[in-house]
Formats: sequence, structure tokens, C-alpha cells
Amino acid sequence: MANVDRADGFTPINLVSTLPPNKYTMAADETTKKGDIVFIDSDGLITGTAGIIAGIQASAFWTPADGSVNATSVAGDEVMIYDDPFLVFRAQISTFTATDPYTTRSSAACYDVAGSAGAQYINAAASTQDLFKIMSLTTEPNTPAMSVAGANAKVLARFNILKHMFGCIA
Repeated sequence: MANVDRADGFTPINLVSTLPPNKYTMAADETTKKGDIVFIDSDGLITGTAGIIAGIQASAFWTPADGSVNATSVAGDEVMIYDDPFLVFRAQISTFTATDPYTTRSSAACYDVAGSAGAQYINAAASTQDLFKIMSLTTEPNTPAMSVAGANAKVLARFNILKHMFGCIA
């Protein structure tokens, strides 16, 4: 049975043992969505522009003064982020092969993020950003059906600790 092509971002697994999300301030003019991989810029603001991983966006962004939720962030908006560098999450991968866990064991051979806001996935054909380590296949969302090797598989993955803001950079 073929895997369903339904890239819907990144979903933390086993939240009982995962740290709760933390509040951060957004950069202006961002359109990231819940479930997207987000990054931290040199000013300490959350952005959708690839760089140092902050984590997985856990909420919409809001304006603290009035609590309004915005589709596009304005300066000072806040957002909740799952920022645990050891977080395990489910995501869709462009193509899964049995050697992916072996390939991504090296922090210099991890995979990149691709897709648009709200529909991000792991791009196994690119390793310029080196963001994700693949652990294993997992089930399709909302069903007990296990993904199979090939296109659009659902996998369990982790961040490359060398690319995370709480990781080691040297």
C-alpha cells in the first residue's frame, strides 16, 4: 500500500516525557504555522528563515497587548515553541530508504526541511542545512497503518544537535 502524500509539518511524539513549549518573540512579517520548524535569528527572534533551529512551532502567534492572533506576525508578537533539542517527532519524508537512519548518523549528512508554511516535510534529497536525523518509519497520522519505504513515508526523527540553539556547535 502506498503512503499518503499529506505533509502537515512536524508533530512531537510522547509529550508526557517531553518538555513543555516555551514562549518566544517573533520577528516581524513571518507567516509560519503550527507544526513548522522555526529558527532563531541573531537578535533572538523567531523566524522561518533557515539557520539555527529553535524548534517546532506549537501555537499561532499573538500580540501580547490585546491577545489578537495574527496570520502574519508583527514586531513583538509571541509564540510557543517546542524547543527541546532531544525532541522526537513524526514528519513526512520525501523518500524513505532502509539506510536513512545509517546515513543520517553523521551530523554532516542529515536532511533538510522543505515545503511551505503548514506543509513542511523532510527532504531526503538535500543535506545542505543538515537539520534532521531519521530514526525509523512510523504510522500514518490518525490510523494504525504503518508507512512503508518509499515516497511520502512518515518517519520518527530528531534534530541534528549541532544545528539546534541548545546544542553543541563545535
